[in-house]
Amino acid sequence: MAAVLDAMVSFVIDTLIKMAADEVAMLYGVPDEMNKLEGKLQDLKAVLADAERRRITEKAVQWWVLMLKDVMYEATDILDICIIQAEEGQESTMCAESRCFNPISFCMRNPVFTHDIGTRIKDLNKKLDSICESGAKFNFIRMEQNNQQDRGMLTHPAGSKTSPVIERSSLVGKKIEEDTVDLVNMLTGEWWSNHPDDYIVVAISGPGGIGKTALAQNIYNHQTIKDKFSIRMWLSITQACTETELLREAIHHAEGRDCHDDGKSRLESTLADTIRDKKIFVVLDDMWTAAKWNDVLKASFSYVARGSRVLVTTRDDRVARSMKAQYLHHVNYLGPQDAWTLLKKEVIATERDQLEIDTLKDIGSNILGRCGGLPLAIKVIGGLLRQRSINIVEWERVLDNPAWSIDGMPEELNHALYLSYDDLPPHLKQCLIYYSLIPQKTNISPDQLIEMWISEGLVSSRHSDDLEQIGRDYNKELIMRNLIQPYKECIGHSHYVMHDVVRSFCQYMVRHEALVARMGEGGIGSSLLSHKFRFLSIGVESGSDELEWSVLQTQSSLRTLISCCPIRFKHNDSLSRLSRLRTIHLENADFIPLLADHLGELKLLRYLTIESTQISSLPETIGQLKFLQHIGLSGCEKMVRLPNGIVKLKQLRSVYLGEAVNIIPKKFGELTNLRKILNFPANMDGGANGWCTLEELGPLSQLRDLSLKGLENVHPSSLAAKAMLRSKKHLGRLALKCSSIIEDDGGSVKRVVTEEEERHIEEVFAELCPPGCINHLTIDGYFGRRLPEWVMSMTGVSLERLRILELSNLALCTQLPNGLCQLPCLEILIVLHAPAIKHVGPELMRHTHKHNNKPHSRVSVSFPSLKKLIFIEMVRWEEWEWECEELLEAMPVLLELTLNKCRSLTQLPPGLSFYARALKMLNLRDVHCLYYLENLPCVVELSLKCCHSLKRITNLPSLQKLDISCCSQMYVLQAVPALRYLNLQSSDMERLPTYLRGLNLTHLYLCCDLPLLCSMALGKSTYDWSKFCHIRRVEAHTHNGPNGIFTVTYTRDPRYLETNISSALFNLLG
Repeated sequence: MAAVLDAMVSFVIDTLIKMAADEVAMLYGVPDEMNKLEGKLQDLKAVLADAERRRITEKAVQWWVLMLKDVMYEATDILDICIIQAEEGQESTMCAESRCFNPISFCMRNPVFTHDIGTRIKDLNKKLDSICESGAKFNFIRMEQNNQQDRGMLTHPAGSKTSPVIERSSLVGKKIEEDTVDLVNMLTGEWWSNHPDDYIVVAISGPGGIGKTALAQNIYNHQTIKDKFSIRMWLSITQACTETELLREAIHHAEGRDCHDDGKSRLESTLADTIRDKKIFVVLDDMWTAAKWNDVLKASFSYVARGSRVLVTTRDDRVARSMKAQYLHHVNYLGPQDAWTLLKKEVIATERDQLEIDTLKDIGSNILGRCGGLPLAIKVIGGLLRQRSINIVEWERVLDNPAWSIDGMPEELNHALYLSYDDLPPHLKQCLIYYSLIPQKTNISPDQLIEMWISEGLVSSRHSDDLEQIGRDYNKELIMRNLIQPYKECIGHSHYVMHDVVRSFCQYMVRHEALVARMGEGGIGSSLLSHKFRFLSIGVESGSDELEWSVLQTQSSLRTLISCCPIRFKHNDSLSRLSRLRTIHLENADFIPLLADHLGELKLLRYLTIESTQISSLPETIGQLKFLQHIGLSGCEKMVRLPNGIVKLKQLRSVYLGEAVNIIPKKFGELTNLRKILNFPANMDGGANGWCTLEELGPLSQLRDLSLKGLENVHPSSLAAKAMLRSKKHLGRLALKCSSIIEDDGGSVKRVVTEEEERHIEEVFAELCPPGCINHLTIDGYFGRRLPEWVMSMTGVSLERLRILELSNLALCTQLPNGLCQLPCLEILIVLHAPAIKHVGPELMRHTHKHNNKPHSRVSVSFPSLKKLIFIEMVRWEEWEWECEELLEAMPVLLELTLNKCRSLTQLPPGLSFYARALKMLNLRDVHCLYYLENLPCVVELSLKCCHSLKRITNLPSLQKLDISCCSQMYVLQAVPALRYLNLQSSDMERLPTYLRGLNLTHLYLCCDLPLLCSMALGKSTYDWSKFCHIRRVEAHTHNGPNGIFTVTYTRDPRYLETNISSALFNLLG
């Protein structure tokens, strides 16, 4: 439970109400004390908002709040113990004949425990009496605020990992565009032509939230930067980033591959060799100190080619000076007009909003005046105003809020941020704070975070038991308020990031209760020995040692432990001192068996994740953890079976199984509260062996997310029907997986599949028909000849809500499903590794039925919602049939098409250009038999790689950006009037293609062999001069060779040609 007092008190009150309904208080003979406790909390609740606000500025109130929180923590411990004992009592004192619970028998059998609980509840009431009495002197008022002064220390945040992807909503006004142009010109011009160093450091400085990263992103993605430098790197220098991780990331950017070398010195050497004599542009984003540059990267960068540039963003000018920056650019605060434009962007949702908001410009300007021109503060206030009606009354309430005048917060914590936080309801405040406490270097997904919220009691509803959806709604609310931001999105999964300033603020609010630390930065041991924490979050720092578990054992009040660092355990270590733990999330911590055996001692545990450890088993005593709601075992390669005790965990909501787990005990189906199961192993009838089969899934009617593996092992096939998937009316995501039999080459199979095996797997999948509510379906490793009927024709099943369909490793299927085109909500279709499919076409089209030999007048649309279509490794696919027939409209909103390793496909269908009018991005790779591309009117970006037979591209009137790599036969490029950026890579090109003369390019990026580069370097005297002299900017270089990289740079206005090819080399090549 997070440390928001109002939410904590509400949680205790709700628990008391539930216990009263279950008559738990009667068991301990203290119903009056329970009622008294509830009454006191109800009275206190009315003044908690005032207390929470005043604790920031009044030290006395701060300590009063902390005392009340201590009592609330103690209350939850006592009440949880009461509930556990009551449940165990119900199990042990059931009357033999009536099978009913006898409370008198329970009390008689547990007199000492009953008396102890009664005494502790009476003590709680006494403590509350004392707290109420001491609180009277503060004259707390309801829903009002009073401000005094209190100052606290703010530590540097761990830092959020940033991305070079531009968030367009952050780019407002002419100033950022002017700054971008000025800095790009400075970085690429001749400002430092006489400077002795091969690289120059330029810094961008300013306070957190002012837009340093947005400016750096704009520069990084500027076409001139792309054209000028051989390699671009974006390195996010988070506090949690280790030295080796930073070096590996740099190598990955430089080479496009992962490096698994160990040791800093070997990685430094690899990086130096990788970037040697190359012209590099690197962004080092969010540098808190110069150490990561001076001690880690600088030595390797001394080998780069002349003209390389390092762009640094930092909050501290001293960092720039320590890095010997040649120029320091200070980002200015937004002016009034740009600030107003940004605010309107955040608030306006409809055209009507646009009209209404313009009438509020005066009061809006006053609000913006208090944001100080800080973009982050403006976005956060915009998120707050977005939740309110656009009228003068609501905006005046924001302007007049006393939170603007609170004193005593650290300088970095903008008042706009506090006002937005204060505007949150208690349940969102605690979820936001919890978000800020997650280590940066961790594998915790958004879904896992929501499961943590649920397990900690942060998500609740009296009207719905779909807490996972409520948690997702909480997440959306925080995004809408600009307190967290989307970071990147994979297929079906989103990721988010919290700005450092927001993270700092949240951690400041719970600085007395939570420790967020990183191994290797020092001070963890002393902090743990000198303070009492409820929440501990540990990341990894460069060169960090293992954490001693014995140090953690001193934190007897600890409720949440999240660690992604190695932990050292000893045989005398224990879990008994951490009995208050509710959440354990450990990555890379090798539990010794003795410690794992004592997990059953953590009676209050709700969330347990042990990822990527060598643990081989869980103890049978895990069944004693009555509150446990989540178990995560991903990456535990030695864990092959679950203990029998797991079937006693009636509150379990989610289970993440490792790939090695293949045995689950019988009666697993009694865990009817389960919402999510990942990697459930499908087995043959295990009755004699005591493990469960798919039949155990039948009663699990509350499942929302289910993935099944090893479906080839289901025998007999009738067992699959007993999973009763179709009856699961809440199921949203389903993955059906067999072990793949396709070889790595994508075209052959590992073994011969018998007709009996084919028939059997088809029967199994036929019984696994999902419900109509499914929105994400994955079929992986299926080796039948024909996909199940419910996929092929959609006959008898309605998948109207399906948004994402992934078909992977279809070894023997010769045809795609007929009914896909009928799915009204399908947005993403992925077909991966389908080597037996040779023809695609009619099954993807919805044919119009004729009446009296005449087509129906209404146009029938296939794939009405499809936005992304991906075909990968369909190595025998030869024909895609889709003609421009009347009344066969399809894919009207398709945005992106990818064909990868479809080596036998000879042409794209005419219907694609005729109907797919929204298509903007086309990616073709290893489409070896494609001869031409033509008549694609809407494509804006085209990427071609290893299309060895491609000869011509014609009539792409909207094409703006074209990447061509290893397409040696491509000599015709015409009717592309909008093309401005061409990236051309070929190792066997002897002359520049003649089609360059007819292009109106602004930028040409060329990678070629040395003879052609030498020819270009001769300028006007070369045969190729007329092919590129009209282009505004040309950046050409060779592949990396034993003598490094050679370059030629040309600009038209002013006319300038530069090369690093020596005269000696010219003479050598003749």
